[in-house]
Amino acid sequence: MKLSKSLPHSASWLVLGALLLAGLHLPVRAVTYTWTGSTSTNWKTDSNWTSTPSGGFPDGTDDTALFNLITGGTANITGSNVLTNVQFDTGGWILTSGGSTQLQISNATTIINNAGINIINARLRNTTNSSVSVAAGSKLILNNWDNSLNITLNSGTGTLIVNNALNTAGTVGVTSAGTVLVNTTLISNGTRPLADGGGTLGGSGTIVVGKNSGTGNFQ
Repeated sequence: MKLSKSLPHSASWLVLGALLLAGLHLPVRAVTYTWTGSTSTNWKTDSNWTSTPSGGFPDGTDDTALFNLITGGTANITGSNVLTNVQFDTGGWILTSGGSTQLQISNATTIINNAGINIINARLRNTTNSSVSVAAGSKLILNNWDNSLNITLNSGTGTLIVNNALNTAGTVGVTSAGTVLVNTTLISNGTRPLADGGGTLGGSGTIVVGKNSGTGNFQ
């Protein structure tokens, strides 16, 4: 049967637009969330963060959590979160979590410590290498690493301290002129250099590379 009337011009455009949108995959927008802590210490409380667009909290593979208050503070992670970047622009920060709560990071993750001494007590979890940058004169302390530790200090001349890994399999390295202090036992899979680029790898722990082990300063 032949239609006697065609769709109105405006309706035709609406149909065409719907068809285009049906096959369109919009890219995920990276959002930077800046911590204010104005309501509580709860990571998942929207009003503790500012962002553009506004609303929400960092919980995506393209998100960045930025901590830059002069006084520092505490953020408590409740429930598992997925994150790309964590950046500290000031010192005095502590990221905490309880029980089995984890902060999942990926091979695209960069943890940046631009100033002061900052501590991550939250259970960090990754399966592939994550990068760390620690600026000169500053320290970043990781106290609770879950799963295999895979991390490299690849920027900055500051100090990264790794304590209390919950799983000993993994690798840790330094490819900048900074210092990594390992105060736990790690079994390296040897996929990255332990120390390169003039950096120092030391601490009171033990690093096992194949059948060889040692403690202290590796260069």
